[in-house]
Amino acid sequence: MKNRKISLVLLVFILACSDERKVVPEVEQQDPVAKAEIDELIISSLKESDAFHWSEVSDEVIWSALIHSDSTLTIGYQPVGETNVNSRVSEINVTSALWLEASGPLSMKRFGYRNSRVLRWAWKA
Repeated sequence: MKNRKISLVLLVFILACSDERKVVPEVEQQDPVAKAEIDELIISSLKESDAFHWSEVSDEVIWSALIHSDSTLTIGYQPVGETNVNSRVSEINVTSALWLEASGPLSMKRFGYRNSRVLRWAWKA
């Protein structure tokens, strides 16, 4: 009789736990901005100011550009006061204390870099 009560309690407990419903927020799927429109944004910015900065476009445009490409996003960083990085990229030791401090939460180990010289550079915004 005691085993029956324990079995009944366990059965009720299992059924009560399995009745949980997952709440999934509704996300409205949107179409990406057309590639031609993104290209035009970039070209017009280059014509006006000889520069283009992704920080000046909306999240939707950035997301759309990623969708139209290989979905790879490269994040650039540099220590405060560091200049002419693009012209000296092959000479920079990104494992030095200065560069490691500048990377903040970014970690070469986290992203699986084995060779400290293997980095992709993005234009500083």
